[in-house]
Amino acid sequence: MKPILLALLLSTLLSCKSDNENEDIVNTVPKTGSITTNVKVQHYNDSLDVLITEHTIYKNPTDSMVKKVIDTISSLGTTTVKDENNKDKIVKKDYNIYITVK
Repeated sequence: MKPILLALLLSTLLSCKSDNENEDIVNTVPKTGSITTNVKVQHYNDSLDVLITEHTIYKNPTDSMVKKVIDTISSLGTTTVKDENNKDKIVKKDYNIYITVK
């Protein structure tokens, strides 16, 4: 019984790989019953950034609707990074975008 349990445990551990492979990447979107979403943040000025969210809803291949929402959000400020010549350069901080799909 112990060899079977050990083999089951080992196969479970080997099947849980921790590489950074994303299996959800697609090259084309089916145009029937699909929704695509594009999210981007553009720097507006020293205190504001612009969040642009665009949804394209495909009911069928010939019927689609685009909904675009533009919001202003607080800027994260600036940070100092090294450029290719190893000199300090001040750049604006970027937001990290995380999307939860249910």
